[in-house]
Amino acid sequence: MEGKQEKGKDRENRSISAETKVKEVVGECAENLEKKESAESREERKETSQSSASSEIQAIIKEIVEGEEGKTYRVVARVVSVKKTRGPTLFRLEDTSGELTAAAFQGKGVRAFPDIKDGNVVVAAIMKSYDRTRGSSSFFLTSMEKLNEEQAISFLEELEKNKKSHKDRLLERVAENFEGKKKREFITSFLSALIDTTAEGRSLIIRYHNDIDGFVSALLFRELVFMLSSHLQKRPPVMKFYPMRRPWYDLEDALQDIQCSKGDLTSFCLVLLDNGSTEDDVKALTVLKGLGSRVLIVDHHPPSEKISEVVDGVLNPYLWGSDKNETTAYIIYSMLDSLAKAKEREEWWSLVASLSLIADKSKGEISESFLAHMREKVGEDNLEKLRWVLDYMITVMSGRLDLDFVKELLTSGKVWKIVNVLYPAVKELIETRIEEMESRLNIIENERIAVGIVDVRSSIRFYPPAGRSTGVLFERMRERFEKEGKSVALFCFAGDSIIVRVGEGEAMKLFSKEFMDETIRKCIDPAASAGGHDVAYTIKVEEPLHYRVKEEIRKALLNGGKNEKERE
Repeated sequence: MEGKQEKGKDRENRSISAETKVKEVVGECAENLEKKESAESREERKETSQSSASSEIQAIIKEIVEGEEGKTYRVVARVVSVKKTRGPTLFRLEDTSGELTAAAFQGKGVRAFPDIKDGNVVVAAIMKSYDRTRGSSSFFLTSMEKLNEEQAISFLEELEKNKKSHKDRLLERVAENFEGKKKREFITSFLSALIDTTAEGRSLIIRYHNDIDGFVSALLFRELVFMLSSHLQKRPPVMKFYPMRRPWYDLEDALQDIQCSKGDLTSFCLVLLDNGSTEDDVKALTVLKGLGSRVLIVDHHPPSEKISEVVDGVLNPYLWGSDKNETTAYIIYSMLDSLAKAKEREEWWSLVASLSLIADKSKGEISESFLAHMREKVGEDNLEKLRWVLDYMITVMSGRLDLDFVKELLTSGKVWKIVNVLYPAVKELIETRIEEMESRLNIIENERIAVGIVDVRSSIRFYPPAGRSTGVLFERMRERFEKEGKSVALFCFAGDSIIVRVGEGEAMKLFSKEFMDETIRKCIDPAASAGGHDVAYTIKVEEPLHYRVKEEIRKALLNGGKNEKERE
């Protein structure tokens, strides 16, 4: 504890030192500018500017943002961007303490300060006022002049030096909250790549798996980006969110993103959440990287050995010696929680992270402790109901469920009213669907294993989808056969996909993902695509070939034990 306090004091002292240095540079630059002006020029301006100049306060941008309305501040800053509108011209300014946008008005649609361009270092007088229409502070430029080249270089060097140290201090603070050297290295490497990406002004194309873990990962990742931007006093990047039905990123997805970027991927970064790190993703991601895109991944599916070489940053629990029980949303939640100050933490973060742990059947000490706390807080029944109602909303809205809408429900408390009203209807849909699947379920078993085979192509309903239905039916099979000491596997044939759920023990050994790779793919040409976990995965197989897969399943079970029999 004492060590952490000492580190905290050290960071605070370094921060104060950096701000003091910035003020010295600001003062020096401003003083040099004053010396540069001729006596004649100063005399001409004296009468018009005397009253305003006397009230100007030497400051850095952070102090202006936090300062009083009605005051005028003098600051040295770099021009990040200039935007002419139908009204004022907007100047985005930055120094080592942060950024702000200030408006300058010289007539409707007239470009104010036409000699000031992007990248110039300027001395600006900024008046802070309260905008009643917007209900927030506004900033207005009353004067702005460029520094000479020598002064600008000095300022930019200090700017770059302190921007880097601020980033390093932030990463150091986050890393302190994670145990294990490898995990800390992956976390800091990923966040460093994300910070650099946003600093370069790249837009983020964020693709997430269209299930609970993927959706809440998108919610939490957006909060993470906002939090990073706030701590670095940077404007958040443009973010575009797209759900993905399949648990892998293929060439079709890559073509969509190439089209979205109008063929120029150098100004974009692809972020994949709850997918993207498997062997099936490598080919498409290699194409994107070749076209200049950055790629960042947060996932908890077994990763390809090649993935770290292909992308710019990847977080996957398997890479630091953990496993799928650290869900994608939980990993992002952990970063967000470690980054936030106490007053910035929001209760809904842990609530949605717990939903991902439940939906993905996470196990282990961390998961159990985290879920126990949430169940005590909101009630076990409420947590389970919320899980299914949110899953229903994600599914039926089919990519149209708005992140802001869900966040507003969670933060306002309105979500529980919706849950209580919707859940009975959702539960009825689930029961009807499972009853229908059970009527079609064919069970093959031997002394140690029970295998379920169900074809849902003629009984597909809108909700629950085949993946979720298979999960529910699988749990019911486990309740039935594990009492008899048998391991369980379930194969659901749905359209051009086969959804597989495998229990522990003999079934896991016999029907693992490797079984599909090594046995089934031998008789399928072309090879099927696969995605998911070792014991909960999907394979893409054309429907006319389903009968051959069923034969291989029966053959494997026969070879794996004696006394095979079937029950309808």
